[in-house]
Amino acid sequence: MFALLKKIARQPLVRVSSLTSISTGVRFITAFITTKVAAILIGPAGVALVGQLQNFSSIVMAIATGGINVGVTKYVAEYKNSKNKVRVFISTALKINLALSILVGILMIFLSSIISENLFHSNEYQIVIIIFGFTVILYSLNTLLLSILNGFKEFKKYVMINIVASITGLIFSVGFIYLLGILGALISVVTYQSVVVFVTIIMLTKTEWFNLDYFLFGFSKFALKKYLGFTLMVLVSAFSVPVASIIIRNYITVNLSLNDAGIWEGVNQVSGIFLMFLSSTLMTYYIPRLSELKEKKDLRHEIIKTAKLVLPVAFFSCLTIFLLRDIVIKIVFSPLFYSMRDLFIFQMIGLFFKVSSFLIATLMHAKAKTKEFVITEILFSALNVTFSILFMNTFGLIGITIAYALNSFLYLSTMIIIFRDIIFYREKLLITNK
Repeated sequence: MFALLKKIARQPLVRVSSLTSISTGVRFITAFITTKVAAILIGPAGVALVGQLQNFSSIVMAIATGGINVGVTKYVAEYKNSKNKVRVFISTALKINLALSILVGILMIFLSSIISENLFHSNEYQIVIIIFGFTVILYSLNTLLLSILNGFKEFKKYVMINIVASITGLIFSVGFIYLLGILGALISVVTYQSVVVFVTIIMLTKTEWFNLDYFLFGFSKFALKKYLGFTLMVLVSAFSVPVASIIIRNYITVNLSLNDAGIWEGVNQVSGIFLMFLSSTLMTYYIPRLSELKEKKDLRHEIIKTAKLVLPVAFFSCLTIFLLRDIVIKIVFSPLFYSMRDLFIFQMIGLFFKVSSFLIATLMHAKAKTKEFVITEILFSALNVTFSILFMNTFGLIGITIAYALNSFLYLSTMIIIFRDIIFYREKLLITNK
């Protein structure tokens, strides 16, 4: 038994996870405090509006960065031993980021009234959109720098910056919510990441690649073409998933109430807190690792190895959250969110299927499978909206989580079918040799 534990501890994923667990622990604590403060001070209605802004922010940031950050991580990791190639990809990425973030910022400022009305059903929060328009360029730059850092596998710096970001987010959120209520919560969403960029720059000053020679190397059509595949993937993802959430949240608000939309958003936040560890590990280790591997047998080995570590943890975590849901609601939220308890069973089932699908779907990013990604993202976002509306009309608010579970299961099944040549590679090889 001791030998088995020692072998597991030596796994690269476990070593990276141990490092990122510090960052994840801090993010968990800060997310918990922020969620608790928001639940008490602004209630379900305020939580629903914050969810709207967070979805909108995801869309804006995908456009402002050109959707290339996963591509930056992939190509920096792939060409890290070739200084010239790395400089080409970094300098091209910077120019894309600057051009698009400036354009997006200007558009948000001029269209702030229209955006506020459609997003919040009120012009009361127009100032939030204006602030976001001015700060989006800093947000975009910070995201780019972190993507480069991740590509070079400088995990310690990456973790430290994320810890600072989490603490900064906590300070901004709690401070603004306490002083300004719902308005403060919304302002904190669009400002804290912009402040973190200055910390990022300070921490990167002694890094070999952090100099003008890398960022002003020139603009490459070759690199742009490589990035375009990721641009399409990220933009589709950035629009399809958040837009689906916005549509569902609006449908709940109109047909049930804003309070019910906040209850649904609350169970989503529980899922989001759980997914922190997985997403940070995948972005830090898994995508660069899959990008390096070329052979199908090596890819299959990496997926199976990761699944053996991740899926048991995911299963027991989902089961524990479900069994302790009353305690979770009491500790994380407030009595106003108690009706959320009925939503946990199908949300946790869907969450497990979602985690399982991540392990395979990541191949679409790592191997730039643009066509497959675009089709599946649009299809399953549309199905999620369709299922949610149908099931909510039939079962009430719990129908939204039933739709989530069904959609996640169908997505996992589709990923297995798409990448069956990798997942079942050895079985096919045995049949051939036989």
